[in-house]
Amino acid sequence: SIVLSERRSSHRSLSLRSISQVSSGGGDSGRHSFTASFGVPTTIVGFSETADGGTQAPPSKVSSPPEVPLYRLAYLNKPEVPALLIGTIAAVLQGVILPVFGLLLSKMISIFYEPADELRHDAKIWASVFVGLGVASLFIFPTRFYFFGIAGGKLIKRIRKMCFEKVIHMEVSWFDEAEHSSGAIGAR
Repeated sequence: SIVLSERRSSHRSLSLRSISQVSSGGGDSGRHSFTASFGVPTTIVGFSETADGGTQAPPSKVSSPPEVPLYRLAYLNKPEVPALLIGTIAAVLQGVILPVFGLLLSKMISIFYEPADELRHDAKIWASVFVGLGVASLFIFPTRFYFFGIAGGKLIKRIRKMCFEKVIHMEVSWFDEAEHSSGAIGAR
């Protein structure tokens, strides 16, 4: 039983060593980036044996995207300043609509204490005020989304174009690295 467990342990370390050599370029494979030659995933490659016979996972590399200053995005969005201004004005008006509605509603309640003929006249006025407020919000809400959407869409298009131009002008050897493969670039 002890001999059998020692054989399994040595077989496992030999397998791990051969996988490590094949995937790290020590063997004949520089092209096999996802699997070793006999179909075992290379995610096992980084494991190392501990003193008690177990395996230990390598420390994971978590790369965070670089911080981009806000002024750089504002500079890239410079051609859409008119669309951003219209969108901002529409956003301010949208933010004002609900407080104005609350104030008008509280003022409108006072007409219920008036005589009947004044009540009819003031009710028509208040009804037209609320219809006007509804029509204004009908135009203001989509205006905000539309102009901010246009500005954001053009910014994204401009950034993607810049990234594509950078990738196109890279050296051919840059694409040989695993993190710059066509699949990784397409996913980004």
